[in-house]
Amino acid sequence: MKIKSKQPEEEPKMESAGSMRWLLTYSDMITLLLAFFIILYALSNIQKNKYEALVQALRAAFNGHQITVTKVQTHKRAPYPLHNQAHQNTGTTQADKLYNELENVLQKDGVANEITITKLPYGINMIFLNGILFQEGQADLDAQALKPLTDIGQVLQAIPNAIVIQGYADDLPINTPVYHSNWDLSAMRAARVADYWMGKGIAPTRMMLEGFGQWSPFASNATEAGRAQNRAVSVVVLNQNFILRNTTVGSPSALPQSSGGSP
Repeated sequence: MKIKSKQPEEEPKMESAGSMRWLLTYSDMITLLLAFFIILYALSNIQKNKYEALVQALRAAFNGHQITVTKVQTHKRAPYPLHNQAHQNTGTTQADKLYNELENVLQKDGVANEITITKLPYGINMIFLNGILFQEGQADLDAQALKPLTDIGQVLQAIPNAIVIQGYADDLPINTPVYHSNWDLSAMRAARVADYWMGKGIAPTRMMLEGFGQWSPFASNATEAGRAQNRAVSVVVLNQNFILRNTTVGSPSALPQSSGGSP
């Protein structure tokens, strides 16, 4: 009688590490899907400042850079300049004096309803509204505006402060050999004010111009009265401690000089 020898049981084979690599790919895919759905959820109730922060973060991540998210402020009209909190009250006495002088000019010329004046943390803002400066579709200064422009210019000529002149337009389409769009028209309106004051002795190095086109209206364009308000120019007289060449909308580098310095 033959006795069969018992064969040793084979040990279960272990899968090599290489054959398990699909788990790494799978886990990466799951992680990316999770991140994707988190982003979708975040975008379901998006705000402009959150969106800008997200874009910055994603751009930095995909480019392999360290992520630095800056806080984005939203404004109906761009701030000029992005003032530094530590210096925003510098020159308050000079600003108050200038404000009073300009307010007196507006009252004397009887244009306080057409030219508003406001104190800002970084200067003084005057807004020429109600079509006092320009006729519809035009950038030539209206005759009724020359007297207040001259008197305001005399006040500004006596100080060293930098001046930012911002032009605006209503939303009526325009495409002429002179003005191809409301961008052109608004920029030329700012330039006309600057040219007029330069002719009155204000140095061009003190002035900077901007054109906002139809995109930052002061009033509704649905009525003629509203459109007249939007044929406007805004003049920002910066505090003496700001350097004009470093002053840009939204730029954190627009830091003031030492107190009392001139542009």
